[in-house]
Amino acid sequence: PDMEVVGISGNFCSDKKAAAVNWIEGRGKSVTCEAVIKEEVVRKVLKTDVDSLVK
Repeated sequence: PDMEVVGISGNFCSDKKAAAVNWIEGRGKSVTCEAVIKEEVVRKVLKTDVDSLVK
């Protein structure tokens, strides 16, 4: 079966624009995570020290 999809927008969409609904309901997903990284890995891989990384 053939189908034609049509979308019409009148510039009232709040998508990608500053709008109160985006502040209230949010957009997309929020994620929080933690990681424990050994000091040796910070030095060798990230090329810094722990104190500098924390700052």
